[in-house]
Amino acid sequence: MLNYKTTMLAAGAVGLMATGSLTPVTAADYSGKTFTMIVGASPAGGQSRSARAWARHLGKYMSGNPKFIVKNLPGAAGNKSKNYIYNKAKKDGFTLHWGPMNQMGALLKLRGVNFDPAKFQLIGAGDVSYYTLIMANTGSGLNSAADLPKTKGIIFGGRAPHSNLDIYGRVPLELFGIKYRYVVGYKGSSKISPALQAGEINMASAGNPGYNAF
Repeated sequence: MLNYKTTMLAAGAVGLMATGSLTPVTAADYSGKTFTMIVGASPAGGQSRSARAWARHLGKYMSGNPKFIVKNLPGAAGNKSKNYIYNKAKKDGFTLHWGPMNQMGALLKLRGVNFDPAKFQLIGAGDVSYYTLIMANTGSGLNSAADLPKTKGIIFGGRAPHSNLDIYGRVPLELFGIKYRYVVGYKGSSKISPALQAGEINMASAGNPGYNAF
């Protein structure tokens, strides 16, 4: 098994979002209703793990004990799912998005971001607690965060430049002036983990739930 060195980074959150209106839970009976939680990541990733955990319990706290199901729509570093919610999903409050809002991609007007985060209705948020910086132990001499400035040959594998996880992972490298190569296009932790094991990359970042994939 590949050995990893990890460093905990800043806290953050993912949340439930919807377009359209959602009737307050105290004023409606959701008996027989089903909510669909769309996750813009692979089934084995951290977002899916946390979404499924929440889906198992949310209904019991709502009138009528409605069902929650999770569907994965990965692609474009999470933008495919948000584009679907914003442009195609029925705006009745029963189709929800679980994941980061990606305000950065919208502010920078990046290609493929076809939604306005300000027009999503934020229903709630789940605390991720920590982001983890992961580096494969490849004889680099990295034993703690203090060793990062002198570590050579870092290849950081990520999802997309506007990905929250990528940003949080790259910020300390940029702040300390650490040289590294940035490789993008990995669709979540379930793809990044094999790349680390194969030696394609030697550093990545993950949220607490996604870290289980490693």
